[in-house]
Amino acid sequence: MQSTDEEDQGEEQTHRQTLGDDHRRSRSGRLTHPPWGSQQVTGETAGGFLPQPLPLPLLRPFAFPLIPSTLLPMVPTVVVPVMTLGNCVFLPQQLLPLRIFEPRYRKMLKETLAGSRMFAISQLDEESLSPDNDEPPCPFTCVGRIVGHVELEDGTSHIVLEGLRRARVIKVKRKTPYPQLEIAPVVDEASNDLLGSTRDIARVLAFAENIVSELGEDAAPLMQRLRGLANQPGALADAAAGHLVADADTRRALLECLSQDQRIKAVADELGRLDAQRKLDEQTGGDEARGLN
Repeated sequence: MQSTDEEDQGEEQTHRQTLGDDHRRSRSGRLTHPPWGSQQVTGETAGGFLPQPLPLPLLRPFAFPLIPSTLLPMVPTVVVPVMTLGNCVFLPQQLLPLRIFEPRYRKMLKETLAGSRMFAISQLDEESLSPDNDEPPCPFTCVGRIVGHVELEDGTSHIVLEGLRRARVIKVKRKTPYPQLEIAPVVDEASNDLLGSTRDIARVLAFAENIVSELGEDAAPLMQRLRGLANQPGALADAAAGHLVADADTRRALLECLSQDQRIKAVADELGRLDAQRKLDEQTGGDEARGLN
């Protein structure tokens, strides 16, 4: 496969702008395409980040697989491969489609598929950028497991990564042939506010259903997944935020929050805000009316 300066720049952009954050909403904040289920994700609906449709066989068998967290055992520290992506905050319970075609990440993918099928996604810590540190990760990361993989004729791949567990970044272990982090997996604090969490769980489910209602049957897999987590406030918060909350700062705060009670409340509040904005857009005409302010 021949490489040009233009292709190299395209690879860098693709890996720094992924499908985990802002491609699901138009400027009005309305959902434009479901990040789950069996529909194709095209370059148009994904903001241009995926120049080719994501193959249907990749998504259909892997709509919200249930992977027990015991697959990533609690240990003091562990070394994992990592992709450090510009504004992407990856959350547990999230399904993240990615296109892999940088040579270093293609090598990482090959070795990961032959082993644990796990690697981490870290947001780039822009405040720590320096000539000697061109890809510093943020303090927290999320380890995911590859649950869908399609290799194309040109050697590139489409994958779906499911978030498994938060971890604290200890240090960058090595950068070649692909980046690796030493991380310390963390666990959630026990829920101490049963009444409050129960109320916030109900709010999350209600707001989520309102927000995705415009997608019709395409919303069914996500809502089924969310209802199945209704007795796990922390996991429900992660799943809802992972697929419905686009703001990177909000997502980063949620990734770093180990309190299930605080997390479910924060997600309920954010989804409530998004639902209110959705209703306002419907009444005022969305972008056009807001642009007059």
